[in-house]
Amino acid sequence: MKKSLLLAFILVSALSVYIGMEIQRRKTVGGSAGTPTRPVSGSEGISSPVGVGRQNQSGTTGSNPAGSNRSEGGSGVGKTTESREPGGTAGSGKDSGSGGMPPSGAPNQASQSRRGAVSVEVVPIQIGTIRDVGNFSGTLEARSQFVLSTKIAGRLKSIFVDAGDEVRKGQLVALLEEEDYKYPYEQAVADLEAARANLDDALGALETTKREYERARSLFESKIISAAELDASLNQYRKAEATVKVVQAQVRQREAALAIAKDRLDSTRIVATWESEEPVRVIGERFVNPGTLLRANDPICSVLDISSLVGIVNVTEQGYTKIRPGQRAAIRAEILPGKEFPGTVDRVTPFLNPSTRQATVRITVPNRGRELKPGMFIQVEVEFARRQQVQILPESCLVTREERIGVFLVNPQEGKVKFIPVQVGIRQGGNVEILSPFLSGSVVITGQHLLQDGSSVIVAGRGRP
Repeated sequence: MKKSLLLAFILVSALSVYIGMEIQRRKTVGGSAGTPTRPVSGSEGISSPVGVGRQNQSGTTGSNPAGSNRSEGGSGVGKTTESREPGGTAGSGKDSGSGGMPPSGAPNQASQSRRGAVSVEVVPIQIGTIRDVGNFSGTLEARSQFVLSTKIAGRLKSIFVDAGDEVRKGQLVALLEEEDYKYPYEQAVADLEAARANLDDALGALETTKREYERARSLFESKIISAAELDASLNQYRKAEATVKVVQAQVRQREAALAIAKDRLDSTRIVATWESEEPVRVIGERFVNPGTLLRANDPICSVLDISSLVGIVNVTEQGYTKIRPGQRAAIRAEILPGKEFPGTVDRVTPFLNPSTRQATVRITVPNRGRELKPGMFIQVEVEFARRQQVQILPESCLVTREERIGVFLVNPQEGKVKFIPVQVGIRQGGNVEILSPFLSGSVVITGQHLLQDGSSVIVAGRGRP
């Protein structure tokens, strides 16, 4: 029996502590809501369970001198308990005064809307120029190059140029020893003079026989000489004509021999010459030194035209369909950082190499300052197309929704975005041309992967224009 009473006392004490704490909490809530509440002292909340306990133990309220005070506190607790019964929740009684307050855990509509918005960055639609370009790599070559060599065999007497020297059209480059060709030339001159003298004699004899024949024909007509004498005179005339023809052929033969001898003699003087109009070229390499015994067609030096170079690049099938002669190109060399040289597509081979699936393209590159050199590795940017006054956006603004490419256009008044399908054109350097529709305002560049059509947004900043 004693154990039951003790357990009941403990339970009642715990309940009174909980009720006191709940009263204090409601007091705080009611005060914050602006509704006055009846102050409840802590002593009342604590003394009430003691009075109740003693009443249960003695069965009367007057057995203890302090019992009246504790039972008064107990009656206060009883009133508070009654105020909880109608609503079953805190603040539903008359004392709390906070019955119109919404539940503390329920957010209002404005806070819900703000928590649902996506923070984004936007960029404005730009109007400008965009280019469709292709990037290739290749090598520079001289526009024209040839090797200067000897026409005849001989020993090199002198050479007047070296690698890197400029050479003008018609300039003497080297000399061979000429003794072996000087004497044959002089002999050819003498032979020609003798042949021409013989021709003079033959022509004189022809003239004499011609007069004799004409006189004999006149005498024959006057019947002074016989026909046999006329025939003999005619034969002498024809023989003189034949002799002249033979001597004339000998003269021509001697003239040809002299020309050959002169050409051989002249070939000991090696001169740089070319057909094009540019007056100056440059020596690429020198292959021989003075004293070298050369055979016919042995190389002496190479001559280059580097006033204009040719860039040789290989183009894949994708670029081959776009590249055309006459298109502008920009050439850059790694060893010349920060410099760009203009060029023009000159020729495109009409076929693709079956083994590489590439075509060779020749690009003319003016080289007035001669900064570029044959053999340099180059990067070539060819402009396929250029469009001005078009809509341009960063390519990162594009998104795909329901298999359609588009952008999210921001409505700043509503704080929402609208998905706009777009048709794109040229792409260059991270930017893209918007062909249609016409857009105005700003589009989302960061955070668009979280958006759908009509999503609420908060513009946190602006991305790159």
